[in-house]
Amino acid sequence: MLDYKMTKVTSVEEGVRRLLTVRDRAIPDFRIEPKGEGEYTDHLVLEGERIPLLDARYDPRMNGIRNYGRRAPGENCIINTVSHVGRDVSLDDLIYKELDLAEYALVDRIVSVSAFINGGACNLLAKCERGAVAGLELGATLAEGTIPQINHRLITKHGCATDRTVNNVVEQSGVYLFTSDDPRPKEFNDGEYYLYGLSIEESHRAAFIHAIMLGKVDKNELIEQDKHLSALVAAVHRSNESGECESISGGAV
Repeated sequence: MLDYKMTKVTSVEEGVRRLLTVRDRAIPDFRIEPKGEGEYTDHLVLEGERIPLLDARYDPRMNGIRNYGRRAPGENCIINTVSHVGRDVSLDDLIYKELDLAEYALVDRIVSVSAFINGGACNLLAKCERGAVAGLELGATLAEGTIPQINHRLITKHGCATDRTVNNVVEQSGVYLFTSDDPRPKEFNDGEYYLYGLSIEESHRAAFIHAIMLGKVDKNELIEQDKHLSALVAAVHRSNESGECESISGGAV
């Protein structure tokens, strides 16, 4: 295993290469491609194949909710989501991301939505195949670069799970370093020392790409999920325009 002596990682791609190297894995030809027109997320180009990056799933807290929901998928009742971000994030990108996380946590598939959009904010209810419901309060109206204000709460017939402590919507850092020359602490969130230098979101993305390369995440499922989520975003806009509940296949419910 290589000794990186806590040298900073300067990009997600470098983080992926380090993850592969420390595990003695070959490094394939890959790059990260920014989302194109009509797309809602960046893509991994792996040996010529484009794979949508649904890397928000790889937040350990979200995986904790997912594991709780997997205990009895048919007995998940509702997920409540509050997600407020800066104006530098597209509202459609946020809708796409949070609908994916809702399905991921509920272990279910959304079939219809009722949505109301006003400016950069959206309230929506979504119903799943097994009867579970997702209630999402979304906004992309804060100042650019604002720390995301997020809370996901999964309610089941047996209890609930959340990715934030009670009344907390700002993600806590792993380490706060206070020094004698700065009143503000330095924050560190590196889950593994060889990813030192990456932000929380970048660390999740590097780990997600690494998992795709190892076959731990089904790339074909991601490609199909991207199509499904794109159809859901379209249904959200149809519902907002019609004032009615819209199915993913089109038409009022």
